[in-house]
Amino acid sequence: MANMDALIEIVVKGKIKEAKGATQALLDGGVTAREIIFDGLSKAMEIVGEKYEKKEYFLPQVLLSAQTLYQGLN
Repeated sequence: MANMDALIEIVVKGKIKEAKGATQALLDGGVTAREIIFDGLSKAMEIVGEKYEKKEYFLPQVLLSAQTLYQGLN
């Protein structure tokens, strides 16, 4: 079973192929969609934003993380 920290890492690192499975595993484990969105996906994008501000991430990484987030929502 995936945990929220794993989902956050998946989004931050832009692992698109893993996002849907991790989200489904959380849902199957009893985590609500609201918790996944606010405590996982949104938090991950906050981290991505911080990395962008520090110039650790650039636009391609931000877009990849955003695409990963959307995959997790499907």
